[in-house]
Amino acid sequence: MAVPGTVYLSSVRVNGMWVTVAFGDSGALYACSIPSNEIEPSRALTVKALAERGFPFTGLGPGDPRASRMGEAVYRAGIHGGPDPPLSFEGMTAFRRRVLERVREIPRGSVSSYGDLAAAAGNPRAARAVGSIMANNPFPWVVPCHRVVRSDLSLGGFGGGPPEAWDLGLKAGLLRSEGVELYKGKVRARHRLARGK
Repeated sequence: MAVPGTVYLSSVRVNGMWVTVAFGDSGALYACSIPSNEIEPSRALTVKALAERGFPFTGLGPGDPRASRMGEAVYRAGIHGGPDPPLSFEGMTAFRRRVLERVREIPRGSVSSYGDLAAAAGNPRAARAVGSIMANNPFPWVVPCHRVVRSDLSLGGFGGGPPEAWDLGLKAGLLRSEGVELYKGKVRARHRLARGK
């Protein structure tokens, strides 16, 4: 694996929420958090995402202008759907990159299943692998893994970790904020993208 240049990590306040970002000199995003009321969970998940890819980092204070710009870009991308900051896929397999790129293409108001994403990324039998990729998504606010559900349109997991740690309330809330209708814990079928798209 090629070693990246310096990776900077910082937690910044955007609209009253903490956003942790890790980015390089090129301006590419290596990892980020979902905006949070608390700094520590936000930071811990971003540090974990960097460690999984073997990237050391240099900490920056929350007042650093580069960190502030990246935090604002990440926040806007998640709230308004773009423009997305460029992403670094260094240290990832080709399949993981393809899955994350396909997820990034799911429009607001729509969902896709793990199996559909596996097919779209070139390996129709890899639905479980897609689930693992979603659980370890280093860009959860920019690559909208909350838009990925089970084939029966139930929500599935969210946030990584064991099932008891899944924050399905947050996932449901994010989907509803984008206009996705839920009924009895499942997404209404009209919101599902055509299979394999």
